Amino acid sequence: MLTARQNHRVEWGHCDPTGAIQTTQFHFWIEQASHRLCEVAGFGHADIEKDPQLKGFPAVSVEAELISLPKYGDIITVTSRVVRLGNSSLQIEHVFELDSHLLAKGYEIKVCATGSEQNQHELQAIPIPEHIRKNFADQRLIEFS
Repeated sequence: MLTARQNHRVEWGHCDPTGAIQTTQFHFWIEQASHRLCEVAGFGHADIEKDPQLKGFPAVSVEAELISLPKYGDIITVTSRVVRLGNSSLQIEHVFELDSHLLAKGYEIKVCATGSEQNQHELQAIPIPEHIRKNFADQRLIEFS
């Protein structure tokens, strides 16, 4: 299914005073990668604004397992791919590597959502539109710089 890859340099602002990355940075990169996958699949913010039925693709579960922490100056590769495509949800796997050595793995479950008829601020799951489902199921790799 749809896969995206991007390199990130660990900047000083990502680190604690010892030069070790702050673990919250992994969650930021997970969220960033998910947004990029959604954009490529036709479910980016601009696409959502055009369709009054769609409200977003919120994460309902996020987890990360940290195996080894990179340091300031390291260039890490984040590979994110859709590993499960359900009726109204999908699961995305995020793999963090430094020179092909596993640093961390993360998973997200996201749900295609609309506003309820009673309250547009209250979200409810809806089936993933077919054109978006097709894009998520596409066997391609997108490289981001």
